[in-house]
Amino acid sequence: EPYRRQRQMCIRDRFFRRILKMVFDKVKEIINDTLSCGEDIITMDAVLIDDLGADSLDAVELCMTIEEAFDITIPEDKIADLKTVKDIVEFVESQI
Repeated sequence: EPYRRQRQMCIRDRFFRRILKMVFDKVKEIINDTLSCGEDIITMDAVLIDDLGADSLDAVELCMTIEEAFDITIPEDKIADLKTVKDIVEFVESQI
């Protein structure tokens, strides 16, 4: 029984890591397509404005593209909280 529970947790962890990677890869693609900043600088810790050169218009375009790609809605009051790639990935994960 303990072994089975441990195995289930391991499988679940791998599943969630895979989902995180899939979401990150798609968000990275969207950011690169929108900002043309180069995939190599798009990391989880990258700040949209400071590191990736996004402006407020880019942020709106990113949000609209992410909403469409993941079939989610990003509330207007939440947009300002999405400062890093990690913020975006975690928000998307919480909505799917």
